[in-house]
Amino acid sequence: IMLIFTFVSRGIYSSYLPRVEVFNPEMLYLEHMITGDGVVETVLQKVYFAPFNVKVGQICVQQSQAVKKGEPLIIFDDEEYEYLLKEAELMMKIAYSEKADSGLSGELNILHAVQFYEEIKECGGIIKADFDGTIENIFVVEGQSLTEGNMMIKLSSTEGHVFHAQITNEEAKYIGIGDLVTVHFQGGRKTYTKLRVLNVYSSGNATGDYIVEVDLEDKRVLVGEIGTMEYRYLNSER
Repeated sequence: IMLIFTFVSRGIYSSYLPRVEVFNPEMLYLEHMITGDGVVETVLQKVYFAPFNVKVGQICVQQSQAVKKGEPLIIFDDEEYEYLLKEAELMMKIAYSEKADSGLSGELNILHAVQFYEEIKECGGIIKADFDGTIENIFVVEGQSLTEGNMMIKLSSTEGHVFHAQITNEEAKYIGIGDLVTVHFQGGRKTYTKLRVLNVYSSGNATGDYIVEVDLEDKRVLVGEIGTMEYRYLNSER
């Protein structure tokens, strides 16, 4: 009889215990946004950086040479450029094929693969002058293999505009050269998207703030015009 009561009491006790379900932690990606107020300023110079890892095929200009907007400055090696284009296209196809099994991370892979492919295709294997100016410096030689971000050419001019936005030291860790941002003018009534970051550097102030230099290309803006930059990025969280 004691044995029977022991089993019954254990059954009653266990029925009142809390039930806990255990889940494996999953990696999630949260969208963050960096904003910075700034002003339009005159472009005095522009440094062209290698947009990806590639070999220099031909240098089309000489130091101190005057160039017109649209003139070729550097032509990348044909074979290597075609190989990069095919490789980027393959990466994009793989990202799409793996999307169903990868969830949100798969969508992020697709975003990166498509952006990489479009950057290579848009380049066309040629770096062209964005405005009329003079070649101030040439940092590469023909046949040189470049790593993404290597300086290639500096073009000086008194034409064109850039937008200088101020951000914090912490925010500067998440934005870099080549990233695409949005800039709003006139309280949002005039907006330009997919503008490329040319540089991120310390303001030199005691506050430790940083300046983001954004290429406004041929957008219709006035020197001194006030605006706000926005940059969105994904950060992984568990």
